[in-house]
Amino acid sequence: DRALFGWIDNGRIENLRLENVYVEAGEGGNEHIGALCGKMENHSTISHCAVVNCTVKAVDVNDGDEIGAICGYMKNDCNDILYCYSDATIEGRSQLGGIVGKVEKGGDGSSVQHCYFTGKIIHHDDEYYASIAGERYSQKLNNNFYLYRDDGVRGTGWDGGSSDPRGDEIAACTDEQMKQ
Repeated sequence: DRALFGWIDNGRIENLRLENVYVEAGEGGNEHIGALCGKMENHSTISHCAVVNCTVKAVDVNDGDEIGAICGYMKNDCNDILYCYSDATIEGRSQLGGIVGKVEKGGDGSSVQHCYFTGKIIHHDDEYYASIAGERYSQKLNNNFYLYRDDGVRGTGWDGGSSDPRGDEIAACTDEQMKQ
């Protein structure tokens, strides 16, 4: 797990702002990579945090890493990311998200709420990448926003087989709308 906090278990990160951060994972694959947190589990919370002017990437784009600015991998057992912001460049193969790379299925449910992303996603695959959550399994994603770019990156990636993976809880916004 690669991040400022590699792994949080029943923990809490609040009121933290990271600026000008560069995180690069080496070869090996199946890593949880983030600027703030690599992996979170067991009733953990990240709230009121920001990652600004940041790059998070995997060197070997053939690996199956989970990569996100706020958190790379969010295990599904009542974890929450609340009121966070990301202006980062996220690059890798798949499971890439401006807020979280992957929100796992099962357990008691996790959520990403009241967050926004104005950065860029650079993907080297055809799926599992998005502005808020790259891969997620029908967990709560409420009141989230991202800066619309004409690059085909949506609000949320693969949604456990949902016919409409965009989700109604994520809104694409123009520069003017984001400023409001």
